[in-house]
Formats: sequence, structure tokens, C-alpha cells
Amino acid sequence: MKKKCFIVIVLVLSLFAFSQEKNADIVVLLDNSGTMLPYYQEVNEKVLQGICENFVRLNDSFHLLSFTEKTLLEISQRINTQSDIEKIVSRFRLLYPLGPYSNFIEALSYSRQYVNSLNPYTQKVLVI
Repeated sequence: MKKKCFIVIVLVLSLFAFSQEKNADIVVLLDNSGTMLPYYQEVNEKVLQGICENFVRLNDSFHLLSFTEKTLLEISQRINTQSDIEKIVSRFRLLYPLGPYSNFIEALSYSRQYVNSLNPYTQKVLVI
């Protein structure tokens, strides 16, 4: 699991290195099914909080999509202050993996449609 977390964080870091001057829409696609239960605390505390605290910049927008058998928009927040980041992190703590199974294909399709509906002039970063 540590290796996967490291790969995700490196991926996000490398994506941001290409365009620091452009505002970004950061979309996180999170498996919220029961199969994630053994890893959920680690993903929530290390990966999601790490993304918010280290890579989300002022004037970016953060979007959290969770999926089980269907995909839901959990958070869509423009980051104007540090308080906005804290709201996102506290929202993570309310999520709990309860879905019976995950429909990854539908979640990818939903996330593609969602990303395409966002402002076309901002950088898009999708973290799975």
C-alpha cells in the first residue's frame, strides 16, 4: 500500500510540475466500497490529506468523486483560503467505505464526463 501511495503522490507532483502558473481542477476518484476498508484510514490520512495540504493551491478547485456501485460527487470546492482546504479534509473524515462492490468502469466514465464539464481553460488533474 505504501508503494501505491507513493506512486499516486509522485504522479500528482509530476503533473503539477508542468504548469504551475495555471489554475487547476483537481479531481480525485475514490473507491468507497467495502473492499477498501483495510486501507481506508491510510488512504484518507496520507494520500487525500497529502494532496490537499501539499499540492492544492489557492484559486484551484478540488473535486472528490466517490464510487461504489454508482459514482457520487462528494465535494466540489474552490480554494480561496486555508479554511477551504480544512473543510475538504474534514469532509474526508465523514466518508466511510460501505458499498457492497465497486463499479470501476462506470466510475471512469462518470469522471471523464465530469472533467469534460469543468472549465475548459483550467488544467485538469485526475487522481485515482
